Amino acid sequence: MRKVAIIDNDRVSVEALANIMIQEGYAVIKAYNGLEGFSIIRSHVPEIVVLDLFMPGIDGIRLHRYLKTEPQFETIKTIVLSPLTLEETLAIMDTSADFYIAKGYIMDVADNVMRSLRLFQDEQRKISSEDRTMGFEGRSPRVVVEELLAERRHYEAIMHNVGDGILEIDSENIVTYINPAGKEIIRKQEMNIVGHHVADVLGKRYDGQFQEILQKLKTAASQINMEIPLMYGKMTLDFSFANILSENSTYIGSLLIFQDVTYLTERIRELTLLNDVGRLLTSTLDFNEVLHILMSQIQRILGVEAISLLLVEKETKDLIFEVALGMAGTSIKNKRLSSGKGIVGWVAKTGKPLLIPDVYADPRFDRSIDESTGFKTRSMICVPLKIRNEVIGVIQVINHGDDDPFTEDNMYLLSSISMYASIAIEHANLYQELHRED
Repeated sequence: MRKVAIIDNDRVSVEALANIMIQEGYAVIKAYNGLEGFSIIRSHVPEIVVLDLFMPGIDGIRLHRYLKTEPQFETIKTIVLSPLTLEETLAIMDTSADFYIAKGYIMDVADNVMRSLRLFQDEQRKISSEDRTMGFEGRSPRVVVEELLAERRHYEAIMHNVGDGILEIDSENIVTYINPAGKEIIRKQEMNIVGHHVADVLGKRYDGQFQEILQKLKTAASQINMEIPLMYGKMTLDFSFANILSENSTYIGSLLIFQDVTYLTERIRELTLLNDVGRLLTSTLDFNEVLHILMSQIQRILGVEAISLLLVEKETKDLIFEVALGMAGTSIKNKRLSSGKGIVGWVAKTGKPLLIPDVYADPRFDRSIDESTGFKTRSMICVPLKIRNEVIGVIQVINHGDDDPFTEDNMYLLSSISMYASIAIEHANLYQELHRED
């Protein structure tokens, strides 16, 4: 028994078509708007979908596009019912529907739908382009319809091509539309966005925030706009909310316009932290305190498992672990590395920073410390500490938190901090030397 879904907000048409199909031996699933259509398609995956072109909320145009762009639904056959002329219908949607049937007298529509279903069953017959359109003869375009369709195409083009993400929700906070930029930012398929509650799309933890904002939008007597930043996973999204009112000022939904401001937020945070590090490092001239302040701040900023600062011994050029925080930190304090040995030695010798995503794949990596401590180094950033182009030490950070890979931005930030650190270390050394002379 072939399964057919009928999606139309005209209940009389749905019931009439369903009764005829059931008599012909089809299993029928019914939906009376686009949102219900989304739901039954996802849950039942029918073989054939009959859908009206225009419905409130999610219309047949969006629903059809959804069916034709989601791989799991690519085998579903579609029959589109349109109140427009054939030219107008094809002008506002693609030509990928299997059949286009003009809406009109219900029995004529039913006859054409059943004819389409019989053509689907006739595997021996090749369906021609003439077979695919039924009932449009004698229809003439209307000026007002052409103007409305032109306006709709203009609106769709803007929504489709704008760089910001756009979510449209109805009065029950169900997502009825998302544009391509929005899908790219949220990183979800349309089937996991449209037809779902906005709090489920963006995360349950937003229920409280969203309910408060959307309630204000819902109860406002006139159109209002609101703007807030929100965390989505590890991203910072800047949201603007605008309510949509009907002609009689009834709330019918909202637009959520958002953009990913993570990079900008991170840069602001890093500049603030650099300022804090600079202020803290110049707040004391005690050498050991300077080093521990520095390492603690970097570990907090980057969220790494382990961090160490090695200073170059002037006589031997060996590297000595002056500060080591994190796992195995106490066991390597004051350990000595020969000049040029390992990744740290290479950085000290060349004066160049390094970002190594997989240290065990790098021939410069010295495994002896991992083997002696039981610690597992996965990734690493090393940056040199320089005074007047002379390397005086190296800062090494190991294993980014949450197993995220280190980035070039992380290395740039660490290099910036190292400049502050080098100056602070030099000042602390000079201060100690002056006190020894006294």
